[in-house]
Amino acid sequence: MRLLSEEKRSKTEQLLLTAPVSRFEIVLGKYFAALIIYLIGISGTLLMGGLLSRFGNPDWPVILGNFFGLAILGAAVIAVCLFVSSLTESQVIAAVAGMAVSLLLILIDAVRYVVTDKTMRTILSYLSFTDRYHGFTIGIIDLSNVLFFLSIAVWFLCLTVAVLERRRWN
Repeated sequence: MRLLSEEKRSKTEQLLLTAPVSRFEIVLGKYFAALIIYLIGISGTLLMGGLLSRFGNPDWPVILGNFFGLAILGAAVIAVCLFVSSLTESQVIAAVAGMAVSLLLILIDAVRYVVTDKTMRTILSYLSFTDRYHGFTIGIIDLSNVLFFLSIAVWFLCLTVAVLERRRWN
């Protein structure tokens, strides 16, 4: 959570923003660095699949679907947390707010069952991260779900760039 918040607090953001790179390149650099660390962390699931194939016959479409789904779900959540980190100076506040927003996005299904309005329930079902991730767990890679997670990531990366641009003029 110190992707951007710590830069602002320690005043190294001024050096970063005056470097000969665009705001978009700064955001993409920090985003891809966090995403690579995340992918290294979840790559153990592929190692487990390899170990299973040594002693048995695992269902590789399910394993690869889970890995791919987890990767793009993580890409969306990392983009959301990067945006939250750009809004504050404190990495603790960024961490707590990032966890709260991520938890809300993942648990939006629970909210959907509480809401009685049919229109609101339909909107929440379209925004459900859990429903869109479920297909990956059974080995189905649906293009609409892939585009959903990627569009969430792109949307929040653009919002992060907008926050950095706003700071430039303030």
